[in-house]
Amino acid sequence: MGKNHLKRLNSPKIWGLPRKGTKWVTRPSSGPHVLKRSIPLNILLKDFLKISKTTKESKQLLSQGQIKVDNKIRKDIKFPVGLFDTISIEGVKEYYRLLLNNRGKFTLKKITDKEALLKPRKAIRKTIIKGKKTQITFYDGHNVLNLKDNIKLGQTVMFDLSTNKVKEVIDFEKGNTIYITDGRQQGKVGILSNIEDRKGFISPEIEFKVGKEVLKTKKEYALVIGKAKALITI
Repeated sequence: MGKNHLKRLNSPKIWGLPRKGTKWVTRPSSGPHVLKRSIPLNILLKDFLKISKTTKESKQLLSQGQIKVDNKIRKDIKFPVGLFDTISIEGVKEYYRLLLNNRGKFTLKKITDKEALLKPRKAIRKTIIKGKKTQITFYDGHNVLNLKDNIKLGQTVMFDLSTNKVKEVIDFEKGNTIYITDGRQQGKVGILSNIEDRKGFISPEIEFKVGKEVLKTKKEYALVIGKAKALITI
């Protein structure tokens, strides 16, 4: 039971599940997102979207190829869905993006069919591979060869999921709109106002404005989602 399921009481707080309910819940399978930063499709279908009442119903729905994550059909009830992933319900033509609410819990935001094909990814690592080519790894495990776009670490790349090609590259710089993905400020959206130069520190701090309020967080917790305004619905 433990390998395929997880005790409800031990489920990640980010899921926001009620403490009372069935003793066991679905454990996400290994994939592009780690356990504490992802949620299985089964729980999204049952507890968030409420389009299935039981795991059996979720399996039937997925087996019909009705559900896409990031424009790819998924049939595994344990498939891990993470922050900024898009969920498409083909039968009813409804589309959602997984985000964080102001309490740092997962929430689904309804979006358009066109936006469901747009995915922001933050570049977090560079690796030299065979042939002396540079491979860029993004926060969700996606990889691309760094060719004509010359992607830099910390930048956000907006991908067109219909072609899996780069649509736009946004610099991590003052004045741009950022989304906080972790820490005490997670789920907040603001304007990047200052990047502290803390030489010798692994993760510098930044300042960002939410209205007139100025907040701080670690640079690694921030992801640029637009320039003057967000390119995705928040």
